[in-house]
Amino acid sequence: MRPINLMFFIMVIFNTNYTFSNSLVKNKDFMICYGKLNPKEVKDYNYVILEAQHYTHEDITIFKNNNKSILAYISLGEAHPSVPYYNEILPNTFGKNEIWGGNYLNLQKEETQKILIKAMGNLFDMGFEGVFLDNIDNFTIYGPMKDQADDLINFLKRIKQEFPSSFLMQNAGLSLLKDTSIYINSLLIESVATAYDFEKKKYKLRSKKDFIYRKEELERTTLQTNIPILIIEYVDSKKLCRKVKKRIKNKGWSYFFAKIDLQTLSNYN
Repeated sequence: MRPINLMFFIMVIFNTNYTFSNSLVKNKDFMICYGKLNPKEVKDYNYVILEAQHYTHEDITIFKNNNKSILAYISLGEAHPSVPYYNEILPNTFGKNEIWGGNYLNLQKEETQKILIKAMGNLFDMGFEGVFLDNIDNFTIYGPMKDQADDLINFLKRIKQEFPSSFLMQNAGLSLLKDTSIYINSLLIESVATAYDFEKKKYKLRSKKDFIYRKEELERTTLQTNIPILIIEYVDSKKLCRKVKKRIKNKGWSYFFAKIDLQTLSNYN
């Protein structure tokens, strides 16, 4: 997932350059947004995942006072032109994600790892308690960085050595969980019940057969590691929300509904 510089959900009201939502209410397990929120409007979440460049240290303090854990977005698989270290890391990239516009990272290079470690250090200095590690699916057998899977595992170990108290949330890369689980604290999976069509720009359910396969794969893999599971489903209507809830109810997964661009907060949660 990486709609860089973005954030997701609907019901938007603009005021002093912040994105607001009537859905920012209590007793939500987690939320993720890559756009700019008013820190005072986000309360009572276990996990809040943010794009750090929109905020100050003071903003993060407010988020922390009103929520349990505040995590910063960072990709281990790609670098988008919007990230502050883009020009520095660009020589250590190859190819491009045509959907989101990021360049694939060469994690085998020591310089790449140093730049990412420095970036994480800056995030922790801002007050973030952990990081949301995006694009881990890039390192799976079907990803553009499949030959760097061992490098990813070693880098996760390095992160924990550098920042032993940090909370690491892995996004995607389910097939790598058996190796990453000793370093991460939770796993986020996108689109278990839904399947956004990028070509047609259409929100829809997965076929029942595909959903059952993904559900069983998720259950089977996570049962072996006991890692907490969080789910993001991409929706554009309450009708689709109801269908998704029917599919994933009683699974014990924390879930969050979002628009695919992740720009604003949705009123579907």
